[in-house]
Amino acid sequence: MGQHGDGINQPMKEWITGRNPVYEVLRAKRRHVFRLLLAKGMDHGGHVHDIIKLAQARKLQIEEIPRNQLDSMGVNHQGIALQASAYPMAAMDEVILEAGKRGEPLFVLVLDEIQDPQNLGTLFRSAEAVGIHGVVLPFRRTASVTPAVVSASSGAVEHLLITQVNLAQAIEELKAKGAWVVGLEGGAGSKPIEEVDLSGDLVIVVGSEGSGMRPLTRKLCDHLVSIPMRGQVDSLEAIIELSALHKLSFDCSSVFSYPNNLYGWGRIQAQEAVKLTVPTLTLEKTAAVESISPSQVFSYTLTVTNTSVFTITNSAVLTDTLPVGTEFYAASEPYFLSNREVMWNLGQLAAGKAVAVELGVRVREDAGSEVVNADYGVSVINGISVVGEPVVTALTRYTFLPLIVR
Repeated sequence: MGQHGDGINQPMKEWITGRNPVYEVLRAKRRHVFRLLLAKGMDHGGHVHDIIKLAQARKLQIEEIPRNQLDSMGVNHQGIALQASAYPMAAMDEVILEAGKRGEPLFVLVLDEIQDPQNLGTLFRSAEAVGIHGVVLPFRRTASVTPAVVSASSGAVEHLLITQVNLAQAIEELKAKGAWVVGLEGGAGSKPIEEVDLSGDLVIVVGSEGSGMRPLTRKLCDHLVSIPMRGQVDSLEAIIELSALHKLSFDCSSVFSYPNNLYGWGRIQAQEAVKLTVPTLTLEKTAAVESISPSQVFSYTLTVTNTSVFTITNSAVLTDTLPVGTEFYAASEPYFLSNREVMWNLGQLAAGKAVAVELGVRVREDAGSEVVNADYGVSVINGISVVGEPVVTALTRYTFLPLIVR
């Protein structure tokens, strides 16, 4: 059993999978951790090396098991799983105190019945990125902080204070502390954002995916605001833009930076801050064939797309670890090969730009029944990261029967 990390004692155990989520759980030190599982044959370089170092520092039990034993823990486990205690929920007082620790006006996100785990995780990632002090969830009709939500947040939730309380009472308590409550709603009665004073303590309220805020929650808001934006508008982009305006209200300098732990988008000109949207990369991978035989060569195509409306200025780096049972054959130039990891520096990515590279591998004679490429991803220095879905190629072995001549 591994050494306990800092945090509240939680008797429940769960499995966290994927490189970023596992790394952030270990880095945050808010949970008890018990076992680290690694797929046999996986490369221990790069991010895996960092995870192993963190695990060893906490004297954590590390085991190597067949990759197929990890499949029951999630489709995109990337060959790694961490057994940890349940997510440590915070008290409302901790959220309020966090603002004082940072020396900032209170900045809280209230989520009214967000039920989709993917949406909840993405909202957590955005909240962490813009420096929100805490997130308030209701007791009922909401997705909870499950391993799926941790994965959807890329581990960002491990650096957030999340409290689950009676929503109406929480909003009333925050208002009693002097906070203004702003609900994001684009319907009739909403004010343009420029007409609302965002100085001082601020609470942002986001309603559910289908029906928005409940009537009581809406009634408790001091303002309902809408934010005009380029293209389709969603709550994630609205939170980013609203937070930018909020920070400008108490930061009179011409330049500010987000005080986040995980994504660090760097220093941003204040006059441009209100144009921000969530930086988003997508990563797709396809195999040139559906089945292959030993000794044959086939290729993968990896495509990275910047789907946001602004240029990602830090270099995007794409990495792909050679699947078990294959060896390197060729790759799009320029590339860097270290052990079994192939790396491409894609440089800056303009808004809407897509970059595609190819990787060729040769199947070894000792390969199993299929070739699984599940260990690849793209990341930005001090920025976002995306991991890909596994790509499976069947392995066909031909049996030659002797020719009998009569």
